[in-house]
This record gives sequence, C-alpha cells and structure tokens, in this order.
Amino acid sequence: MKSLELLTAIVEGIEVLGRKIETLNSLNLTDLSVRSEEFFRELLNRLLNLNLKNINIEDRSATAIDLGDVDAQLAIQVTATGTAKKVRSTVSKFVERGLASQYPNLVILQIAKEGGRNIKNICDPYELKFDPQTDIWGRKKLARQISALSTEALQSLHDYMKSELPSLFRDGSSTHAASEMGVSASYAGGKNGASVSLTIFNRGSNARYLSTWFVEWGEKSANYSIRCESGLLPYRLQGQDRYTIVVDLERRRLEDITGLGILDGDNNRFASPPNQIESLKREAERRAIFYPEPESDDATDFSQCEMDVEARVESSIGGKQSLVFKITNKSDIAVPIVGAKLEWHYDPPRSTKAESGVNKKIREVQELGGSMNLACRSDLSSPVSPGGVVQFHVHESMAGMLLETLLGDVPDENITLVFGTKSGTGWKATEEGIPEAVREHAEYIRDGMLKTGRSRKEPQEWIVDTFAQEIPAVEFADGTNVIAGTDYVYSDICTTTWYVPRESETIRNWESRWEKMREHFDRMAFVTRPIECTMLQNRVPGYHLNPLPELPSFGKDVMGMGSGLSREPAELVTRDGIPIFSDFPIRDAVGTSIANSAGEGFGWRFGVFRQYYKRSGPQWAGEAREYPGPSVDELAAECASLLYGLPAELAESVWRNWPQGFDRRSNSSEYFWFDAVFELAWQGQPGDRLHADRYAPVENGSIGLVGDGLFPRLPSFKFGKMRVAHEYGHPIQIASTLKNIVLASIAAIDVMLDRGFKIAEEKGSAK
Repeated sequence: MKSLELLTAIVEGIEVLGRKIETLNSLNLTDLSVRSEEFFRELLNRLLNLNLKNINIEDRSATAIDLGDVDAQLAIQVTATGTAKKVRSTVSKFVERGLASQYPNLVILQIAKEGGRNIKNICDPYELKFDPQTDIWGRKKLARQISALSTEALQSLHDYMKSELPSLFRDGSSTHAASEMGVSASYAGGKNGASVSLTIFNRGSNARYLSTWFVEWGEKSANYSIRCESGLLPYRLQGQDRYTIVVDLERRRLEDITGLGILDGDNNRFASPPNQIESLKREAERRAIFYPEPESDDATDFSQCEMDVEARVESSIGGKQSLVFKITNKSDIAVPIVGAKLEWHYDPPRSTKAESGVNKKIREVQELGGSMNLACRSDLSSPVSPGGVVQFHVHESMAGMLLETLLGDVPDENITLVFGTKSGTGWKATEEGIPEAVREHAEYIRDGMLKTGRSRKEPQEWIVDTFAQEIPAVEFADGTNVIAGTDYVYSDICTTTWYVPRESETIRNWESRWEKMREHFDRMAFVTRPIECTMLQNRVPGYHLNPLPELPSFGKDVMGMGSGLSREPAELVTRDGIPIFSDFPIRDAVGTSIANSAGEGFGWRFGVFRQYYKRSGPQWAGEAREYPGPSVDELAAECASLLYGLPAELAESVWRNWPQGFDRRSNSSEYFWFDAVFELAWQGQPGDRLHADRYAPVENGSIGLVGDGLFPRLPSFKFGKMRVAHEYGHPIQIASTLKNIVLASIAAIDVMLDRGFKIAEEKGSAK
C-alpha cells in the first residue's frame, strides 16, 4: 500500500495545483501559472527521464514553447488555457519560428482547463506531425504515466513535490485526529447501483473542515471529488456533531474497492472500517443479481456516433439577437435526437434562503446551478440523417435566465449543451465557443433590460451578516490580518519579467520623453469632452454571500474597460518559516475561516485585482465637443511603457504600495498607466490638481475610507442601516474615480517631473 499512498498524494497535489491555477487565472492573477513552468519542467524530467530546459529563458525567439530537450527532440508547451484557439496559435507559432526542425515532437501540456483535442487538420498546411488526440496532455495523462512508476521513483517524485508544495503535503492523519474523527459507510443503491452513504462523526470539541471524499480501487487507482448526490462539500463540521453525504462511485460493480472515506482541511485522511467495505461489496453484488441491467439486442448503439456542435449569436435585420446551437451528425447512421438543454453550474454553489415546514422556518440552502430547455427549429419526428443538421435556440421567454452566467461564479467549463436520443444515449458539448456565445447573448439581454429598466431587483436578505461586522480597535499591517509591527515574510512568485521599483533602470532622456507625452495630452485638454475613469479594486479572498452593490452610472455610457495591477494572496510566516497566526481569521472563497483544525486563524496577505471602467463625462446642455477617441488609449499605452524607465527613487515613490513589484508581461497595456495615475492621486491632498478619494460602495451610496496604503480601511463608526461588505474593516471592494483622465494624466506627469527634479537636486547638493 506504500505505492498507493505515494501515488494518491502526488496526483492530489497536481489536481489541487491545477484547480488553483485555473481559479487565479480567472481573476487575471497569472503569476502562479507562469511560475509553474519550472515546477512541471522538473516533474517531467523526473517522470520521463528527460533533460528539459526552459527555452523561454535561454532563447527569447522560442516564444511558441516553454520547455525543450534537444537530445530527445521533444518540445513541450505548458499552458493553463485549454482552448482550440490556444492550440492552433501554439502550433502556428511553433512552425513559423522554425522550431519543428530542432524539435520534431511537440506536446501541449494543459495544466488547468483542458480542450482542443477535436481539432481537425490542424497541421495543414504545415509539415508537422502533431495529433491533438495524443499530443495534448492533461492532468489525467500525467496521472496515468505516474502510476507506472516504481515505488522508489514515486518516493523521489513525492519528496520533490513535498518540497515545492509544502501546504499540500502535510503529515497524514495524526493519532489525535484519528481518535476524534470517524467515518461510517453504507450502501445506498442509487440509479446506477453505485451510491454510498458516508456519515462523518466529529467526537472532538473543535470544528473540522471536511474538504473531499475519496475512493480507492485496487493497488494504484483512486478518485477524489467534492461532488455529492446528497449533502455538500466542503463542509464545516462542528464538534460533537455528525454529517452525512451520499456519493456516486460511478462504477456498477464495486468488487475492487479497497478504501473509502474523507479528507479534512489539514489533509488528514479518515477511512471507513474494512468490514464496512466488504459489506458494500456484498450489497452491490446482491443488487446486481436482483436488478440486472436491461439487455436489448436489437437496440441501436448511438454512443460511438460523432456529433459536431457550433454555438453562435445570430442577428436579424432589425438588430434582434438570438442564441442558436447547430448540431451536425458526423456519423454514417441516422440519429434520432429528441431534445436539448443548456446547463450551467456555480462554483462554489450559491447560498440563499428558503422557507420550510409549517412554521416557515428560514434555512440556508445551496443552489448548484441552472438549466433551460431549448426550442427546436426543425421537426424532431424524423432522425437526423448522416451529414444532416438540427438547430436549437433559446426562446425569448427563457433568455433572461442567461443573466445568471454573468455573475462571475460560472467558469467556462461549467456551461454545457446537453442533447440525446430516446434510447438514452446522450452527449455533453463543452466545445470552444459555447461559453462565449452564451455570455454574448446574455450581455445583449442585460443591456436591453438596462435600457428598459426591467433588471432592477430587490436586494436579498443577508444570511451571514459579514456586512455588519464589528471593526476592531486595532491597527493592522497594510493588506494583512495581523497587527501592525508584526515581523513576517511571505513567498512571492517572481517571473523572469518581474519588475521591482527600487531596481528600476533609467532610460535615456526620460524627462524629455515625458514632456513630449504631456504636450500630447495638453492638446486634448479643454477642447475634447472629458472621459471619466473608475477603478474597482477587489480583495482576494473576498467572500461575500450576496451580490455587492453596483456602481452608479448616472446614465453614462461605458467607453472601455480593462484589468490593472494584481497580486496573489499569500500565507504569512516568520523568517524561520513558521506560520504566523492571527486573532482575526479571514474567510476563503466559500466562507470558511482560513484556520487550522484547532480554529486558529492563519496570518494572511490579501491578494488584489483591479478593473477599470472608462465612461462618458458629464452630459452638459449644448455640449459640442467630441471625445478624444482612441488617441487617449494610444498615449496611455506609451506612458505605460515609459513607466518602466523611471529612475529608481522616483519609481519607488510612484509604486510605494507595490514595493515587492509586479510582472511586466501582465502589466503593459494602457490600464497600467491608469494604475500609476490613481496611485499618485491617492498620495495627493484635497484641492491638489491630482487627488482622488477611495470609498466602499454601498446600496445607493458609498463610505469614504481612511489610510494611504494599498488597502485603506473603513472608519470606526456605526453605519446605521448601511451594509458594508468587509472583514474587520477591510472592504471586499474599493472604488475610486477620476473625473477627467486627460487632465489627471497631465497632472500625474507634472508630479513625476517635479519629483524627479527634486531627487536630482538633492543628489547634486549631496555631492
């Protein structure tokens, strides 16, 4: 069983890392994704006995691939983007840069979302042997290759991953933990005859965080999942309490089960007793005898039929849109399709309130997702012939339901088109294009509702009142939940394009270049209409049970939007690497305290990501000026590139809230210039040419914040009936607005030039 334990830990580590990368990338936090190239390089070298090197570092022209082994004639692209578009782009660049002659074999390793394996003729017109079916690897492919290793090789790989991912490889269940927790398993039957009921007992006095259930098959196979037929994971199990879930093991015959149980938040493993496993096998065997699977020799098997799906948004002459799904029968037999529906699932599940019982007791329930039946444009009474097409569309009366896919908790892979035959054969389509088409149509519906005023909803009642939490009378270190003055360090993932302000290298004639930029902006001032810019800074993690208040637009049109600076959250430790604990534990994305099994909160540095919204300025009566147009974006993009050439002392003063730096690759657009303008505006005083306040949005208003760090806090006074999303005074969202981005840019350049002059003057006098 030693090899199984090692294999289980390794596979779990890769799975958790992949899911974390996928989640952070959805928030535009790509540092972990970039840094993971080195991790997977070493993993693949150990796994496949290769000598892969990071080609991005050694050869800047080899941007189409990340890793390469010249002797093995193998190149590997490590990516978190599992789409057909990404695959085509990789192959195209690989050939265009002449890399195929040096590396005849290309593999694309998709470490997060997977897709693109159904692409046809990808190598036309290239002379390249690349088969998407076999040369696109995912986490399951890695797991199969790892399972073939010897125990010694598994131990070596396990030790490496433990050193790289220490948070995922804590020691297994301790004697104390095992004595407090118990798991009982019983057969539950289910539709497929493979459902099992797991009851978890917490005999201790402290709450435990149940994270995942697991099942082990034979010597080298195991599944880990949070999916439950009944109940919900993750779950916080209180002391002296029990919790029951029903899970589907997804196999009709259970004779190979060797283990079944639960994992907690500290990676402790609690398995059901062996005698219960044997009882499960007997019950499953008995059911198979009394309820055999129906047999039908003359029933047509459609499971091997290939069906092609295309999603698109169609517009009529009058501008009215409709969402259409085109299904093409690529097989050589007719397929009797009887219907289709669109499904989406929330991640994590949404919490809401519901009344139950005659007493109408209010209870908290979890909403897993939604679905809608699609209308058909064809006659379904006849099968779809080979090469034939059937089209489904979203009926106008149902289209409003698509708004649920815009709320940020529906990943692309959770939007699925499901269709099937009368005999029970079904298909689930998640091809590239479905999420994009669904959201495009949803935005069309939303915009139409905003124009007619039909989208206004009554605010929900608050179930978990994090919006009225007491603000402690303590001073926190900026952007953390630990007391100011605490000595801590954290691990930052730095890329090869990482920029640190104090190490900035001054470009030649930097002052004259900025003076030129100022002249361009000055030509627009007062002769063009103002463009307003609003920044929305989101805290990570930022648990909020209910929708956050929308920023008022006052009828102003959105002229553009984009992402600004971001950073990942990080656990705080002492200089010796010992975790720091806090009396003020914060919540993770699903609302559970980030704490150990004893309930002690971990010290945490908040992550952040910013979004910018450019809107039309005031609608003055008789206004005849035109908006400056794309030239503002072009100037802002040029200013963004010049920011990386400031003198070190000046760069430090601009980015005083970002001393650890940031990735140049992710921050090079015009919105990076807006980051700098806002940072300087927050350093100004009321009445200055460049000044902006920061505030926390609330329903029908806002509350001004105090502090000049990256994370200003709420003032310590009662807000009455205003609900503010915060934890210990740290807002979940922070907003700030500049009324005229052109005038603000001029003022920001003047501030930098003045500071640069003073710095040079001080250096001259010091000599």
